[in-house]
Amino acid sequence: MANFMVLYPAKSEEIRWIERKEGVIVLNPVTGKYTKLNETASYVWQISNGINRIDEIIKKITCRYNITVDKVKKDLLHIMGDFKKLGIIVLYRKPNKFYHSFK
Repeated sequence: MANFMVLYPAKSEEIRWIERKEGVIVLNPVTGKYTKLNETASYVWQISNGINRIDEIIKKITCRYNITVDKVKKDLLHIMGDFKKLGIIVLYRKPNKFYHSFK
């Protein structure tokens, strides 16, 4: 888990998405699959910009939803695992600013 904490998640290059009132809808054009993200996953998606480290994302979620760090770590590990399986996120070892403003 310690190594995971210093990774920088960023949206995969080929992914397309749209933000809706009810959450983010992500399209992976490689697989042709759409995924509708819930509120928490949508927030994680929005701040996964290649600049925020996992530990920084945990702090932001903890403050936003007023839940414990342990709960956030467990949930974020699950969310990032799902994002990786869907091919919609890449985890970098150092900051990757490419996606901070790209959509």
